[in-house]
Amino acid sequence: MVYIHIAGSTLLAAGLPSWAWALIVIAVIVVVTGAVAGFVLFRRRKPSKEIMPAPKRDPANRPPKPVRVKKETASPVSQPVKAEPAPAPVKAEPAPVKPAPAPVKEEPAPVKAEPAQPAPAPAAQDVPEGAVVVPARTFANFRYLRSFTAKLIQSDDETKARYSALKNELLAYGAKGQIGWRGESFRLGRNTAVRIVFRGKVLSLLFALDPARYADTKYKVEDVSDAPLTEKTPCLYRIKNERRVGYAKDLIAEVYAGRERKEGVGEDFAKKYPYERTEALIRKKLIRVVSSSGEPEIMQEVKATEVSTLLDDAYAKEHIEESVRYSDRTRRAIVNVDDLSRTFSDGDRVTVEDIRSRVPGVDRRATYFKVLARGTLDKALTVEADDFSVDAVKMILLTGGKVIRNKDRKA
Repeated sequence: MVYIHIAGSTLLAAGLPSWAWALIVIAVIVVVTGAVAGFVLFRRRKPSKEIMPAPKRDPANRPPKPVRVKKETASPVSQPVKAEPAPAPVKAEPAPVKPAPAPVKEEPAPVKAEPAQPAPAPAAQDVPEGAVVVPARTFANFRYLRSFTAKLIQSDDETKARYSALKNELLAYGAKGQIGWRGESFRLGRNTAVRIVFRGKVLSLLFALDPARYADTKYKVEDVSDAPLTEKTPCLYRIKNERRVGYAKDLIAEVYAGRERKEGVGEDFAKKYPYERTEALIRKKLIRVVSSSGEPEIMQEVKATEVSTLLDDAYAKEHIEESVRYSDRTRRAIVNVDDLSRTFSDGDRVTVEDIRSRVPGVDRRATYFKVLARGTLDKALTVEADDFSVDAVKMILLTGGKVIRNKDRKA
């Protein structure tokens, strides 16, 4: 007030009017008020900026930053081992000491992890190997049907030597051998007198002798007369050692009693049967592969003398289909499979009427036909007849054909 008064008095002395003074005072008040208001606002905004970072904890995060920097420097060394992040901040100061052992621990870790995964690889490789190697895959999905010749080829030298000695003994009596799928037969006139076969892996002989005669003797024979294939040669003798080779020669002499034995008959038949692998014998058709599920392998040709070993009787009976037609038993007749093979073409359907009218040599007045196994069948036929032998069914099925049996007419 004094200052204004003095200034006013001075300004009055200068001759300024009163309204000018009023303007000056108002201007001063506005300037001062604006300055004070700006200062207050500035002060209020400044503390708000300082409070905002507080929730972010920048000051709290700043101290651990050097620790994080040290972790990052150690991270390239301990990246694979993520179990050591906790102790890292504690031992942040001796960080230069850790990197030395750290690489040593890290290097084996990945090395151990990698071979652990390929470990099952060899197991996976064993499967394809088993699929290619005969014993693994074959016995898992298939079974082998070995012929007599195949068994002889894959037998040991001792067995082959015994076979050679016994065959020479049979030839000395003038017998002639005929090799089939199941064995080698030697006849006496029109009848089979001796058969050389394999029972398992043991070379054996089947004689046309009465097993009862040798029950309590040194000849330890077995009676196999109950089997259809050995009904005519029921005396089984297994050649297990050299002594039994001699006993077998005694039995051969009894079978061919009355025939002169020629001396000097001798040939090394063992040399004719060198060992061969299973794959080679399969290619030569001396071993057949049959599915273990029971489904037969379709063959281009099958012989009546072989079918008993190629297919199970139960399977053959189960696969006989039933016709909608009925049998007429007024006049019966038989027909052989080889006659059907010669008369009809591959894929033909054969009925009773076709058999009666087309097959040579059959009874033209027959109304009922039974099909029997004989000879060779080399084509797929669908045969519809009144009855079948089990081996005839097998021959037709093995060549890819079908068997249809007519119904019996009920009284």
